[in-house]
Amino acid sequence: GGDARAAGRASTGAASSRHSLVMVFEYCSGGDLHTLLQKQRASGRYLSQRRVLTLFTQVAAGVRHLHAHSVVHRDLKSLNVVLAPVDCADGGFNVSAKICDLGVSRAKAEDDLYLQTFCGTPAYLSPELIGSQPYTEKSDVWSLGVLLYELCSLQLPFQGRNLAEISR
Repeated sequence: GGDARAAGRASTGAASSRHSLVMVFEYCSGGDLHTLLQKQRASGRYLSQRRVLTLFTQVAAGVRHLHAHSVVHRDLKSLNVVLAPVDCADGGFNVSAKICDLGVSRAKAEDDLYLQTFCGTPAYLSPELIGSQPYTEKSDVWSLGVLLYELCSLQLPFQGRNLAEISR
C-alpha cells in the first residue's frame, strides 16, 4: 500500500552503516514477466513479435550493463524480470522490463577466468552449470536464449520437475 507508493517516489540507491544495508528500488507496479506470460498462455494468445522484441531487447540491455560492470546474474529468468508501466506518446500503455533479484549474482574479478559456484533455476541453467563445470558470464547469455524462447512460445524449452529430468 502506502509503503510501496512511497518507495516508488523515492530515488533509487543504497546506504549502509556498520550494522545494516538499506537499498531503495523503483516500484514496478506491472508485476513480473513470469505472471505476464502465464496470463498470455491462459488467454491462448501469443505475444506480438514487436512486444517480444521490445521486452527481450530491454532485458538483454540490462544483462549487457551487468556484464560491463563485471557482474554475472546467475539466475536470470522470467520471474526475475519486473515490469514498470510507461506512458506512450500516443496515450497508450507499455512496460519497461527491469532485471531484479541479484541475490545470487556475483562480481567477477579481473583475474577470474571462470566461476564455479553452482546456483540458478534448473530450466534456465547453461550446459556448463548442469555439468558442474566452470562457467563465465556467458551462462547469462544462455539464460537469455531460454527467456527468448519462453517469450516466443509461452513455455520453457526444457521440461522437467528437477535438474535430472531437464538435463536428459
